Amino acid sequence: MEKKRKTRGKWLLALGALLMAAGLCMLALQPSVLQYCIVAPTDEAAPEASGQEEQTTQQEETGALQKLCEAWQTRVEEDLLEVLSAASIAARDYGFAFSGEGGTATATLTAVGENWFSVYPRYLVSGRLMTEQELRDGDRLIVLDEPLAFKLFPTADPIGRELTIGTERYEVIGTVRYRRSVGEYEQYAAYIPYTSAAEDRLPMEIVEVCGAALPQSGASRAFEDAAENWQAGGTFTDTDKEAMRGGIVARALAIVLGLYLILYLLRRLNCRAAGFGANIRARLQTEYFRDMLPGLLPRFFLLALGYAALLAAAYGVLTLAIGPMYVFTEWIPDVLVELSSITERFWQLTSAAAAPIFIRTQEYAEIRFWSGLVRWGALSALTGALVMALSARRGSEKNKK
Repeated sequence: MEKKRKTRGKWLLALGALLMAAGLCMLALQPSVLQYCIVAPTDEAAPEASGQEEQTTQQEETGALQKLCEAWQTRVEEDLLEVLSAASIAARDYGFAFSGEGGTATATLTAVGENWFSVYPRYLVSGRLMTEQELRDGDRLIVLDEPLAFKLFPTADPIGRELTIGTERYEVIGTVRYRRSVGEYEQYAAYIPYTSAAEDRLPMEIVEVCGAALPQSGASRAFEDAAENWQAGGTFTDTDKEAMRGGIVARALAIVLGLYLILYLLRRLNCRAAGFGANIRARLQTEYFRDMLPGLLPRFFLLALGYAALLAAAYGVLTLAIGPMYVFTEWIPDVLVELSSITERFWQLTSAAAAPIFIRTQEYAEIRFWSGLVRWGALSALTGALVMALSARRGSEKNKK
């Protein structure tokens, strides 16, 4: 019975290690992007007017999406040029219905601004992507992902064909490689210029601003502050932070296991060093030290190398332990020894987590999925280790009896 339990424990431990490895690998592959999302505004029809009032209304009437874009460009120019390598804006509508010569399909329609494909690179399969000038001018062009293009035009080359979006015709100029991930709401995706979506007053569900941070620039805090000044009440996501958050459980297990192995190996190494010293003292009673030295040097260097390796391992574990403090700076109170400062920081964190509106991006949803896989793997591994430990203890107790 104990042998079966031990075998089950080994299987649980192996399964947990496999799940954690898979989850951590996928978290490491996530793009490094700063994101801020709000609910897309709606354009209300202007009231009827005549004469001078009608002319004033037409002059003042600017689409809500266009206003957001202009305000974001101002934020980027004033606050973010020194911390971002690229920044962009996009609006999304999920479940948009497309119809082509060969069929129909629903997809995520993304109206992209300048530099969008710099922040989120796409592999071009055929045709071309929209140029920055075309994105600025709002040319009515569309890029389809490869599966959607095949769905809509199964027997013809989609390049140069047209689709109707709203009341306008959009020309297909390119197809991109697309693989649906666990964070995707729709199976297909399509991209049009943000400016054309704003001009056509297309109804969108969310608006996202994003940026690619420069290394060691403090871009995360600067981007969040700029986005809050742009439009308050949105959802900020730092994919690097979320990926690290998802691997915290595995990191904690690695720290505990690393400390245990270091201490275990240190005890073994100390025993070897003590035996080495005792051997030297015993031989000194019958031999000269200069005669012993050539044979002692290799063992001495091996011991020194072992202690150096353990010191390097300890430094690595320490780095692993304090790494999150450099990423999650919001965790650290202003004054570590004051209870009021600790309490204030605690309520700030809980208030941020209890925001009434939270908008998930595709990247965030995918990170959360793989983070859950890591947590389940850690639970499985801990359960397997516990089962094995209990089985070993019961087995030793039976042997004593």
